Amino acid sequence: MLEAVGGSLREWAGRATLIPGGYPRDLVPLRHAELFACHSYPEGDPERLTVIARLLTLWTMDDDVSERWGVGEAHAQAVLGVLRGTSLPGADPYLREWASVGAALRDADMSEDWLQLFFGHLETWYASARHPERGRREALEQYWRRRLDGTGAVPWLDLLEYVHRRELTPEQRNTEPVRNAYVFAAEDYVLAFNDPTSVERDARQQVPNLCTLVADERSITPAEAAAELARQHLLRVRRRQAEVKTARRTHPDLTWWLDRACVHHLGMARAHVPDRSRYGELQTVSGSSFHIRVITS
Repeated sequence: MLEAVGGSLREWAGRATLIPGGYPRDLVPLRHAELFACHSYPEGDPERLTVIARLLTLWTMDDDVSERWGVGEAHAQAVLGVLRGTSLPGADPYLREWASVGAALRDADMSEDWLQLFFGHLETWYASARHPERGRREALEQYWRRRLDGTGAVPWLDLLEYVHRRELTPEQRNTEPVRNAYVFAAEDYVLAFNDPTSVERDARQQVPNLCTLVADERSITPAEAAAELARQHLLRVRRRQAEVKTARRTHPDLTWWLDRACVHHLGMARAHVPDRSRYGELQTVSGSSFHIRVITS
């Protein structure tokens, strides 16, 4: 599966326009998006996993831009418009790639409710990405809440229903086990992947980072802050395991989704490990160095 999706993705990337006009030419598209698609949704078919890999490749360009300059409102609305099919890409080759992803999602026999949910979560992310991260000055708690409210992990959890061709009802999505899964997805991404693996880069670019904010607030080294955040993450993982165990008994109709959400979290961890181009293992900040090891078992 990984080879099939990777081959299709490389063929597409070789001819697609992945950097929109006006973006810096030094931006590097995400390599090996098939790792994230196949590890996070291991039961998916090649066609839908390829759509997800393309979506992730395109989206990470805006994610990188959001940290440095912020994503412009006109650009965000253009992307969301072609995804939803409410506007056309015209002659823009970059928007045509987004439009093809949107068409694949809309033609996949998903309900209008699910499409609105997914596109709405992407719109929330774009709203949070309008203001650049670079140069921000904020307190630890303010940063934490803002990052959780705008994390890109949320729409990727929506895609479980697309991959498995099985939707939750609105009532099921509003249950405590499902709501908790979305909260955990956001916390997991910030605590385990995004911030600890980008301390050095964020320091160079003057972008706020949970590790450095914790270090500054508690007058400890970044390495000690990373260790503390790792302990907090472990506690959250154990709490989530207990929640899922209970939810399997109290909400048996959700077992299929809860189990696959757990596989999704694990797959995200596995996908981050080999992607050294974006997530280096060695971090060195202010004279303190530490290694990050992702444990997936």
